[in-house]
Amino acid sequence: NLLFSLFTIYLNENNLYRQSNAGYFGTFIPVIDQDGDGMPLWWEQRYALDDTNPNDAIEDLDTDGLDNLNEFLNKSLPDNQDTDSDGLTDGDEVNVYLTSPLLTDSDEDELDDYAEVNTHFTDPNDADSDDDTFTDGDEINLYGTDPNDASSIPEALTSYTQSFEGGGIPGGWSMASSSNSDWYLDGTESSEGVQSIRSGTITHGQQSGIEFRGLFSAGTLTFDAIVDSESCCDS
Repeated sequence: NLLFSLFTIYLNENNLYRQSNAGYFGTFIPVIDQDGDGMPLWWEQRYALDDTNPNDAIEDLDTDGLDNLNEFLNKSLPDNQDTDSDGLTDGDEVNVYLTSPLLTDSDEDELDDYAEVNTHFTDPNDADSDDDTFTDGDEINLYGTDPNDASSIPEALTSYTQSFEGGGIPGGWSMASSSNSDWYLDGTESSEGVQSIRSGTITHGQQSGIEFRGLFSAGTLTFDAIVDSESCCDS
């Protein structure tokens, strides 16, 4: 007979604790660190380090400016100089810029850390470097304003017309993050001209979405649409 039990593993003070689905803590499994250098045996073995040599904690396996112990503490890869592949070494991210070596965009402003530091000279830990209420990413990518100048703010759109007659998806339009299928330009139906923008092909439980982002003044939005869906099931 087989008996299955769900459990969760917790790390606390260098010990692994097992919590069963009955809600109590079972026996703990000690994390072995024979040389007491702060790096557990399993981690040292994974990266071919020596758990009987405490000096390897201060060594820098990948020469990225971050010693092995701090690679472990920051959850970065000790054998990869740039864990998140954003163009900045793990050492520079932790010691110089105070950014995350695990995230390409530490402040989630849609500018990667490398671009903030080396191209735009914005703060990679502050989504709005000049505190003008517009994120650095929006200022660079959407509005074309200066993310380091609080007086450089976008002007609200008072009118905008789009007929989708160009050769590609117009600027400012992007696929929604929740979309399962990209929209595309189509020439089979149009309200004006010869093209329209059409949702991607989806199946049950999926969605196809597109977004247009901008700063708008108060006004009226109008658009023409053709819907082809299952009357019984789609909404």
